[in-house]
Amino acid sequence: MVANHPPERPNSPDFIVNKLRELEEQIAALGRQTKYPFVVSHGAGFPDFQIVPDPNDPDGNAQVVIGNGAGGVVLETFYSTVYNGKAARMLDLNGTVMWAHDELAGYGLSHPSMSFATGPASDGFGAAAIANNTETVIGQGWTFCYNPALRLKAFVRPSSTTTYNFRWQVNHPDGTIFSPLVTGLTGGQFCAATILLPETAMANEVKALLLVTNTGGAQSFYYGHDEAVGVSMAQYNLDNGIPIP
Repeated sequence: MVANHPPERPNSPDFIVNKLRELEEQIAALGRQTKYPFVVSHGAGFPDFQIVPDPNDPDGNAQVVIGNGAGGVVLETFYSTVYNGKAARMLDLNGTVMWAHDELAGYGLSHPSMSFATGPASDGFGAAAIANNTETVIGQGWTFCYNPALRLKAFVRPSSTTTYNFRWQVNHPDGTIFSPLVTGLTGGQFCAATILLPETAMANEVKALLLVTNTGGAQSFYYGHDEAVGVSMAQYNLDNGIPIP
């Protein structure tokens, strides 16, 4: 109503027209908010951005897809039966997944494999003198963890032919995890293990230590060629002989 104008009478033509106009505006606003599917393409006709129905979502929710300009996908959401909802993944130009939620674990990332160094824990080019039946840290390293498992490997060379044992230890915010003890080694050996981390370790700093026990007389152990890589739970299963579901 405008000042000094007579009020619109209910059911008058002007009143009805104005109400219809208001309704049209409301419908248009709702349509702009919920228009679905929504696709933006450039001149070549390839989708750059899409909000489309997710064929795998039992509730029929949307999937968001960002294209690479040539018909491929750079980033997309997808329905995960593990998370019972949306998860995300990033792909390279060949369609290979570079980054994704780890569906098998239900937490953390399945990609990428984030590596870090576990350097010698003593001086003397990695030589650590160990007394008989003494467990000693000869290598260690720190990293922020984003993958559900750590694959750890280092080459250990003793100064004599006396047998020795090894195990890996991983410290995380809520505790400590040990790999199985491997016994009766002689000579230079790759000491390796893949350790599953708890969900609470995700996005937290973890510390990996290589522990060696000398079972004979005191001797020194030399350490090198280390590998410490974050891996998916699927890789953990493979490394430990567990069938992948």
